[in-house]
Amino acid sequence: MASLSRALHVAANCPPWRPAQRLRLQALAGAPGPRAEKNVPYQRTLKEEAQARGPSQPLPSTASVVVIGGGSLGCQTLYHLAKLGVAGAVLLERERLTAGTTWHTAGLLWQLRPSDVEVELLAHTRRLVSQGLEEETGLHTGWIQNGGLFIASSRQRLDEYKRLMSLGKAYSVESHVLSPSETKALYPLMKVDDLYGTLYVPQDGTMDPAGTCSTLARAAVARGAQVIENCPVTGIRVRTDDFGVRRVAAVETDHGSIQTPRLVNCAGVWAGAVGQMAGVKVPLVAMHHAYVVTERIEGIQNMPNVRDHDASVYLRLQGDALSVGGYEANPIFWEEVSDKFAFGLFDLDWDVFTQHIEGAINRVPVLETTGIKSTVCGPESFTPDHKPLMGEAPELRGFFLGCGFNSAGMMLGGGCGQELAHWVVYGRPEKDMYGYDIRRFHPSLAAHQRWIRERSHESYAKNYSVIFPHDEPLAGRNMRRGPLHEELLGRGCVFQERHGWERPGWFSPQGPAPVSGQQLAWMPLPCSRARQAVGAVAVIGKAVRPRPVLAPLRALLCPEAAGFSEGLADLVVRPRKALRGHSGSGLLSWSLSSPLGQNRRVLFWLILQPVVGWLQGPGASQRGSADESHSADWRAEPGREVNPSRPRPSHLLQPGPTPSNRPRPSIRPRPWRNRFYVPWSSHLAKAPFAVSRGFGDIQIEVIRRMSLDWGRMRCDVFLGWKASRPEGVGRVEGWEGPALRPRTFQIQRECLSCRGAAAVFDMSYFGKFYLLGPDARKAADWLFSANVSRPPGSTVYTCMLNRRGGTESDLTVSRLAPGTQGSVVAPAFEGDGYYLAVSGAVAQHNWCHISTVLQDQRFRCQLVDCSEDLGLISIQGPASRAILQEVLDADLSNAAFPFSTHRLVRAAGHLVRALRLSFVGELGWELHVPQASCLPVYRAVMAAGAQHGLVNAGYRAIDSLSIEKGYRHWHADLRPDDSPLEAGLAFTCKLKSAEPFLGREALEKQQAAGLRRRLVCLTVEEKVPMFGLEAIWRDGQVVGHVRRADFGFTVDKTIAYGYIRDPSGGPVSLDYVKTGDYALERMGVPYAAQVHLKPLFDPENKRVKGIY
Repeated sequence: MASLSRALHVAANCPPWRPAQRLRLQALAGAPGPRAEKNVPYQRTLKEEAQARGPSQPLPSTASVVVIGGGSLGCQTLYHLAKLGVAGAVLLERERLTAGTTWHTAGLLWQLRPSDVEVELLAHTRRLVSQGLEEETGLHTGWIQNGGLFIASSRQRLDEYKRLMSLGKAYSVESHVLSPSETKALYPLMKVDDLYGTLYVPQDGTMDPAGTCSTLARAAVARGAQVIENCPVTGIRVRTDDFGVRRVAAVETDHGSIQTPRLVNCAGVWAGAVGQMAGVKVPLVAMHHAYVVTERIEGIQNMPNVRDHDASVYLRLQGDALSVGGYEANPIFWEEVSDKFAFGLFDLDWDVFTQHIEGAINRVPVLETTGIKSTVCGPESFTPDHKPLMGEAPELRGFFLGCGFNSAGMMLGGGCGQELAHWVVYGRPEKDMYGYDIRRFHPSLAAHQRWIRERSHESYAKNYSVIFPHDEPLAGRNMRRGPLHEELLGRGCVFQERHGWERPGWFSPQGPAPVSGQQLAWMPLPCSRARQAVGAVAVIGKAVRPRPVLAPLRALLCPEAAGFSEGLADLVVRPRKALRGHSGSGLLSWSLSSPLGQNRRVLFWLILQPVVGWLQGPGASQRGSADESHSADWRAEPGREVNPSRPRPSHLLQPGPTPSNRPRPSIRPRPWRNRFYVPWSSHLAKAPFAVSRGFGDIQIEVIRRMSLDWGRMRCDVFLGWKASRPEGVGRVEGWEGPALRPRTFQIQRECLSCRGAAAVFDMSYFGKFYLLGPDARKAADWLFSANVSRPPGSTVYTCMLNRRGGTESDLTVSRLAPGTQGSVVAPAFEGDGYYLAVSGAVAQHNWCHISTVLQDQRFRCQLVDCSEDLGLISIQGPASRAILQEVLDADLSNAAFPFSTHRLVRAAGHLVRALRLSFVGELGWELHVPQASCLPVYRAVMAAGAQHGLVNAGYRAIDSLSIEKGYRHWHADLRPDDSPLEAGLAFTCKLKSAEPFLGREALEKQQAAGLRRRLVCLTVEEKVPMFGLEAIWRDGQVVGHVRRADFGFTVDKTIAYGYIRDPSGGPVSLDYVKTGDYALERMGVPYAAQVHLKPLFDPENKRVKGIY
C-alpha cells in the first residue's frame, strides 16, 4: 500500500498529462466522478446497497411533525421531539439512516469552542452519547473518550487556547495547557520542538455515526415516533390561510402524502433541493470533504485526537491507526448535487489533499513511512458564515431548518437537536441560537448564489484560522451600501460588514487609504480549479502547470520590468507611477520557493514596509522610503523574540535579480500567519472598499481589476493598499500579538472628540420599519415591554420579549401622528402608527419576530420596511446642538425639543425626521433622512461642524462609548435567553401597570422567585485587552464569564460586562453582587477586578439631557 510520503511525492511531481493512476498507485487517484464502493473505517456501518423496494413501513396519513433526513440532525431532532412528548412524529429517509453525509463523517467531538452557546451544545451532545442513550436503551453508541489535543505552533495560537481554557472553567470543562515536554510525554510519537504548547481536554472523544444514529432511532421509536426508510420526499404542499400567510400543509412522496403542519428539513447537502420544493431559500453549498485512514501504527493506541490548526490538519484515532484530514484553502465544490447519491464517495484529489499530508507528517513523523489503508472523500454542506442553518423559515410558517452543519453535525447534533425540538414545539429554542438562526440572513443574501459560494469558500478556508477580534470577511463585500458610502470612503472610512451592509468601523484622518507608498496585491494563481489561499503578509498557491505566472502581473504593474524565467528566485517590481489618488512608488517583492520546473509549489512573500514597521516598534518613520526601512527577523522561531535591530537585507530593496546565495523560505506556512481567502470572481471589484483585519489593520481599496488567462485557466488580479503604522505605535502585548494598530489611536480620537466636542455617525444600515393600521396600537402594546402608546411625538427605548421572558430585541419606538403626506419620512395611514429603529445587524431577526407575532395574534396592521429608503445620520456630543441649530429649521432647546422626542424638520431644505436620542451617552440627535437627501444633509452638517470640532466616527467608537455608559448591545450582553430583569433593564418593562404584553407572565414569575443571575460591570486597573469569554471569579469560585468587553478611553479602563450566578444555586441579590472579591481570568492569568452597580460614565444621566 502506498505510504503518505509516496502520495506526497506523486502529487507534487506528477505532471497534469500523466495522472497518478498511471503510476499504478490505485489508492491515490481514480476517475473524477463519484464512486459507489469504497472501504470505510468504521467497524459498524450502514453502507449497504439500497435495493429497489418501497418504504420500510406504511406511511401514516397525518403526522404532528415530519422530519426529512435520517442523518445526525434528523435522528437527534426526532429523538428530542419524542422526548418532549410529541406524539406522531415521523422521520422520512430516502435511503437508509446516515446516508449521504453522516455515515462517512469523522465523528470528532471537541468540547471547547470560542462560543459559550456552542460549549453548552457540545456538552449536551457528549452527555447524551456517552451516558444518556446507553442508560435509556442499554445500547452502546460507539463513544470513545480518548481526549483531545490542540496544537499551538505560535504564541497567538497558544493565547487563543488559553482563552478557551478560561471559558471552559465557567462550564466545568476540564482542560490543561501543556508545555512541549508535557505534550511529548502524553503523545510520544509527536514532534514538539516547533511548538509553544498544547491544550489538552481529557474528556473529548470520538462518536460512531452509525451506532449513534441507530441508537437514537430506537430510542425515538420506543417513545412513539416512526422512522420510515427508502421513502424520498417528492414535494411539499403549501396552503395560504385567511390572512394570506403561507403555511406547510403536507409532505408528498411517491408512496403517498402525509398531512402535517410542521416539517423539519434535515436533508444535509440536499437541504437546498427540499427548500426549493416549498419556495424556501437555503443558503448553503456542497463541497468535497476528505480524510485518509492509515495502516497500523505501533504505539498510537489510546492517543488523544489531535487538531493542528496552524497546519490545517486533524489526526483522529482509529483504533491502531489514524484518520488524517483537515480544511484546505482550495476546496472542491460539488457543482451538480445528485439525488441518487447515498453511500457513495468521490475519488480523492491529491492536488488538494497534499497539504494535509505535509502537516500530518510534520506533526507525527512516523506517518512518513506509514501506508494508506483507505481514502474517504464525501459531500458535506457548508454555509457562508460556517454556522448551521436552524429555525423557522421566514418565507413559510411551519418549515423548519436543521442543516448546513459544516462537517460538525455529529458533535453539535445533540445540543442542536434538542434546541430544534424546542423551536418546533414552543416556537423558540431555550438557548440563544441567533448565530444559527436562518433569520440572520437578509433575503437578498440568502438568494444570492455567488455571494453564498464566495463567502462559504472564505469561511471554509478560514475555519482553522486564529479567531482574532474585529476580524472582517473579504469575500462578498459591497452587497448593501448606504447612501453615504462613497463620501465616507473618500474621508478615510474603514468599513465593517454587518447583515450584508457596509457600515463605518473607524476613520483615518489622513483621508482615503493612507499608505507609505506600499501596495498590496492579491493574485489568484492558475492552479487546480483556480483556487487559492491568501495571507495577511503572504500568498500561498500551488502552480500545477509550470507556466510563467508572473509575466502578466508584471506587465500590468510595470511593462519595463525585468524579464521572467522559470528559474528566477525573485522578481521585484517598482510601478512606473503611483495609482490614482495615492502617492509613493510602492515595492512589491515576489519570491519563488524554488524553480517552478522542479516541484511546482510556489510561495510568494509580500515584503512591505508597514509589516517591517510594526516589528520595529516605536520610532519607525511613518512615511520613510523603503530604502530607509529596516526589518526585524520576521522568521521568529518559537521561544525567541524577534530582533528589532536586525537590518533588512539590502537585496530586498533593489529591483532586479536576487543573489544566488540568498536562503529560500520554507514552503511550510509560517505559524503566525493569519490566512484568509480572496474570491477569484469579479464580485469584489464592484466598488472600492476597505476592511479592518484582526492581524493588524489591512485597509484595502480595489483600484483596478484585470482578468488574466492561461489557456483554460482564468484569474483576476486585484490591487489594493496596506496601511502603515502611525508614529509611536509599537508592539501590542497580549493575545493579538504584534500587530498594526492605527485604529486604536483613531478610535480614541473619535471617542474623545465625541465627549469633548461632537461626532457624526452614519447609522444608515439600521433597520427602519413602520407599524401601521387599525390594530397597530394593540400590536404595539403586546409586542413591546415598555409603554409606547404615548402621545405622538414621543420616542421610547423598549425591548421585545419571547414567551419565556427572554429579550428578542431592544429598539426605539416613536409614536406617529396620522398624516396624508405619503412620503418616506411621513407615511400616510389610518389608525395608529409607529416608527421602529433597530440595529441593522439584527434587522431581519426583528422583522421576522414582529411578523410572526402579528400573524399569530391576527392583528390587522401592516409592517413596512423602509430600511433601504432612509438613511440615518447621528450627531452626538456637547456641540451637537450648536451645530444642528445651523442646519435644522427648528428650535433645539431643552424646552422645545426635549430628550426622547421626535419631530419632522427641514435640514438644509430637506424634510427629515429628527429624534433626540443617544447611543453614546451625550446630547445628540438622529436625523432619519430620505436616501436622495442624505448626501446634501451630511455635507451641510459637516460644514456647520467645522468650527466646532466635529469629526467622523464609526462603530468601534460607539462600542467603546456605549460600554462606558452601560448601554446594552443585543446579542452581546442582551440575548434571547436573558430577561430584562437580569440585564438591569427593568425600567423598560411596564410591570407596574396592568397592561398585558408578550413575556409578562415569565417576568412576574422570575421577579417573585428572585433572579438567579445578574449582569454586572467589572473593571481592571491593568491595561490589558479583553474581548469577552474571560472567566469571572468571586471569592475563589468561577461565577460566570464575560459577555462583552472593550476599553473605555474616557474612563481609561478596560470594561467588561458579564452575568454572574451564585454557585450554591440561590438568588443573586444586590448585596451578593456588592460583596466578595472579584477577578477576571484572561488567558489563564487572573486580574483583580472591581464591580460597579452604576454606569462608569455620567451615572446621573445628565449629559443626554443637555446638562454639562
